[in-house]
Amino acid sequence: MPASPQARHRLAVILRTIAAEMTVGEACVALGIGESRFHTLRKAVLRQAAGALEPRPAGRPAAAPHEELAALQARYAELQEELRAAILREEIARVMPEILHPPAGRARAGPARHRGKKSQHKGHRT
Repeated sequence: MPASPQARHRLAVILRTIAAEMTVGEACVALGIGESRFHTLRKAVLRQAAGALEPRPAGRPAAAPHEELAALQARYAELQEELRAAILREEIARVMPEILHPPAGRARAGPARHRGKKSQHKGHRT
């Protein structure tokens, strides 16, 4: 049982009083507490034990619906974004097919180049 040695000792003493192996007074001395505190502890132990004995549905508990819903909503948002991107690519391909398939023999236009006169530097004659 995952509990500290002190908690296990308290439980053992409380169970001994329930089994009539020990009086409440002896239990209080063994635990170093007053009767009021002992009764509070015993009530808490019995409340927890009764709760643990409540019937529960058999099998594994169902996944939390909020977690499933959040995951589905996130996936739906991703798919919507992918769909919008695919529709946009299709429209671009229909309106401007040269972007996707440039004509053969022609490279895509690069940055504009200056085709004017060659610049003349001071001190140089051409």
